[in-house]
Amino acid sequence: MERFIVRKKRKNELEEGLTTSGPLVLVTTSTDVNDITSSPQSGNSSEHTSKSSSRKSIVFNNNIISNDTSDSDLNSEKVNYDEANCTECVVANENNNIKFSVPRAFSRWQINYPWLSLNPVGKAICSICVEATNRSNKILLLSHFNTCVNSRRAFVEQGFNTWKNALKSFRSHEKSELHCSAIAVLGTLQQQSVIYCLSKTKKKEMIDARVALLKIFSTVKLLAKQGLSFRGKDDEYFNLVQILKMRAEDVPELNTWLNRTAYTWLYHDIINEIVELFANQVVRQNLEIIKSADFYAISLDETSDISRLEQVSICIRIALDNLTTMEFFMGFYSTENTKAQTLFDIVNDVHTPYDLKFSNLRGQCYDGASNVSGRITGLQARIRDVEPRAIYVHCTAHTLNLVVQDAIEHVSYARNFVGIVKDIINFIRDSPKRLAQFKNLQSGDSPSLTPFCPTR
Repeated sequence: MERFIVRKKRKNELEEGLTTSGPLVLVTTSTDVNDITSSPQSGNSSEHTSKSSSRKSIVFNNNIISNDTSDSDLNSEKVNYDEANCTECVVANENNNIKFSVPRAFSRWQINYPWLSLNPVGKAICSICVEATNRSNKILLLSHFNTCVNSRRAFVEQGFNTWKNALKSFRSHEKSELHCSAIAVLGTLQQQSVIYCLSKTKKKEMIDARVALLKIFSTVKLLAKQGLSFRGKDDEYFNLVQILKMRAEDVPELNTWLNRTAYTWLYHDIINEIVELFANQVVRQNLEIIKSADFYAISLDETSDISRLEQVSICIRIALDNLTTMEFFMGFYSTENTKAQTLFDIVNDVHTPYDLKFSNLRGQCYDGASNVSGRITGLQARIRDVEPRAIYVHCTAHTLNLVVQDAIEHVSYARNFVGIVKDIINFIRDSPKRLAQFKNLQSGDSPSLTPFCPTR
């Protein structure tokens, strides 16, 4: 085997990768490093060098550093990487505690073939083909040619470790139909369709709208709990919109929603519907407590609101296990008249949707008006026709007030005092000027002046 040995002086320069100068450098065409180091030097080295193959390698400390530029690794069809002529690097797999060896040129191969990688057992695989096979659920359109099947077996399933034919196999796999199909599959999977983009945009709009809706609901809940008005002189400056604009400074989704030109869920009917939803939720929670008790009693009274419309207020009272009572307000119900039959229909309408049974009704409490307390055609008589055990009780507060009122009628001084107070109240309330002067004479925590109302 032909050899040519060149000795130079600077050893450190060769270790830094400089091949022009350095210590003992062996330029050889031999495929066996051991033969070079063990054979004697020949005087006809130049002659042997000229007859040797044009392919040369630079060897330092039994390690192949680089090949001659006349014939690189990329152009060679076969590379000898036997254990006898090549030092391999040992790599440890930390996950499986497996040690394997690969050629030192493997990192250089990865530069020219970026898809090249190692599997857990130290064999070369194609990362593109493996990813395409996994992401396409192993349904990859492949040819039935043996070259494609072999390429898949070597670079996807089992791995490649025949390092002697590495470069030839890498080039063959890169041009195979398997590799081209894998690139096409990954390109298709990475591209986002129009339907996907539209769905993604629509989903984001739905999420932002849900955030804005929750902020509107929480603001409406705050105003309702505090008893504050929702509207003002116009839609731009009423309380709800102003609070939402303040909160929009910290919530971008709400700010985007309020700046819309289309619907914003702030119309009067929508706000009323939201308040009604909150009220229904409160009633449902109260009904759970009411139904947990065995029996209940009903309390009813008529009143008029600020617009002089007649309303009926209904309350339900229960007794807990510890003998304490709880009273739940069920709401106001408007009515055109206060006849006994009309009031009975209202009570029946309250029981039906809330699934309250008259069989559990044990008490009914009203004032002394004949339309509710009448023993023949009054409300209490109509309810007792349905449930005889629902005992009517005249309201004790009304009863006490009537007793005091009847008692002072027989005392002239007290009767005159009550009459004078009633006249004074009416005199002050009939004039806004006199009412303002009266308020100026009162302290800050004095109650407001209410009209004197006789008790029935």
